[in-house]
Amino acid sequence: MQKTRGIHCHPDQIIITTGAVQALQLVTKLLLSSGMKVVVEDPSNYDLQRILTSTGAELYPVPVDEYGINTRLLPAGKDIGVVYVTPSHQFPIGGILPVQRRIELVKYAGNTGCYIIEDDYDSEFRYEGAPVSSLQELEPERVIYIGTFSKILFPALRIGYIVLPGTLAGKCRRIKRHSDFQTPYLEQLVLAGFIEKGYLERHISKMKKVYVKRRKKLIECLDKYFPGNYKICGKAAGLHLVADFTFKPSRGFYSNLKDK
Repeated sequence: MQKTRGIHCHPDQIIITTGAVQALQLVTKLLLSSGMKVVVEDPSNYDLQRILTSTGAELYPVPVDEYGINTRLLPAGKDIGVVYVTPSHQFPIGGILPVQRRIELVKYAGNTGCYIIEDDYDSEFRYEGAPVSSLQELEPERVIYIGTFSKILFPALRIGYIVLPGTLAGKCRRIKRHSDFQTPYLEQLVLAGFIEKGYLERHISKMKKVYVKRRKKLIECLDKYFPGNYKICGKAAGLHLVADFTFKPSRGFYSNLKDK
């Protein structure tokens, strides 16, 4: 993580989880209670919104644009408990949060006393431009970093992790222990060996080339069938992109899509 995302932490600050979903569940139990407010990107993942509100917290949606969350629209006041963001590849629009907005977001957390949950779900796949530092690197005491191996390798591998400020790690570990005691140990051992031998780094490099070809083919098809009638968002990183069509679909357009 230090090499690829600039994260500096002690091993005791890392908690291995049964996937990124459990990671968010643990952080929700750790930080949120009834009546607290959570800033989320609008739009964002509905299932993850349900997790964030599972303890009675209330959502405060902040609109995103092609670059991610609009930091100028963050609410004033001290009643925000958490800001949940996907800055490396906003889900679902796909924007990459610029450095200036990252700085503004970190300053906001410091001024309001809230924590930032940084969901870095597919940051390993960056195709254009220089990599941007993680929020955790900018402010390790106010940012909780969540990562997963399922996007890198395969969905059935339910291993994720949290990097927490040192003051929160012990309590979060106790919540994890009461949840499922531990993430399956055998899978962790196999994955650890895979990483230590350099296979993971080579796999990511290989898959980047595969996804670049797929992305190129998709864009070629869009150019062929919808020339000048769409705008792409989120093509610089990640495993998906969004095509915003500018034409008015015919009556049979959606039925034809369903048939195909």
